[in-house]
Amino acid sequence: MLYSVNTSVATDKVGLERGIELLIDAGFPALDHTVMPDFSYAIGKDALAYAKKLKDYAASRGVAFNQAHAPFAVYDYFMEHHVPHMPEFIRFAAALGAKNIIIHPVMKYRHYGHEEEHFEMNMEFYSSLAQVARDSGIKIAIENMWNTHPVTKRIEGSVCSTPEEFVRYLDTLGQPDVFTACLDTGHCALSGKEPENVIRALGSRIGAIHAHDVDYVEDLHTVPGTSKLNFEAIARALADVNYSGDFTLEIKGFVKNYPIDALPIAYRFMCETARYFAEKIEKMKV
Repeated sequence: MLYSVNTSVATDKVGLERGIELLIDAGFPALDHTVMPDFSYAIGKDALAYAKKLKDYAASRGVAFNQAHAPFAVYDYFMEHHVPHMPEFIRFAAALGAKNIIIHPVMKYRHYGHEEEHFEMNMEFYSSLAQVARDSGIKIAIENMWNTHPVTKRIEGSVCSTPEEFVRYLDTLGQPDVFTACLDTGHCALSGKEPENVIRALGSRIGAIHAHDVDYVEDLHTVPGTSKLNFEAIARALADVNYSGDFTLEIKGFVKNYPIDALPIAYRFMCETARYFAEKIEKMKV
């Protein structure tokens, strides 16, 4: 099983090209390219040539971009600044060689009480991107989400946070050659669902993983095994559904306070952790 990490764990610290270099130096065989907040490099007439440059550099080091992550933000900013460029983000990810691009669902309201409005909005949103994804030879991965309770300010479930709703989104969209699920382990727990149970409910609909640990209170995005999720059970569930995708860490929070000169130490630890769980899942399949 191929294993990878989100590039933002490094690029937000030291810049795009240097960040990619550090993660490759750490030993990762693949990278999940998170399109940066300043996404100008991923749009416009020079974007695909730049994607090829990044792809060629990674390939020269024996590394691939296995997936990508489109930018995301609160509703108004997302709709104004990100949605108009989604076709370009999709093409950029495909030019990197990515198999999937994670695109967050539209979330305009607190989800509770607005489930059907969100459903209709997202059916329209994702359907509008289907053809460009198909033409580009890449899948759109929908991720399970959370939001914040307006009074308590605590995290609660949002779009696709229940397995039933996640299944409904994917099965209504259909087109398994275009749409798949990116199961975020931490988001499951923060929404009151154990990741291993959601994995079994989704089964073969899962095409990508964002693996990170949480304490069931905050969205920590830390290394598996360093907080409270049961990654033994998560690995077992992935093996039981014969998960055939990659094991991708999304653990930007782990290095939040790391000194810049100590980052290579953290990245090597991340790499060995990802390797351990990827190999564990494969062994459990036997």
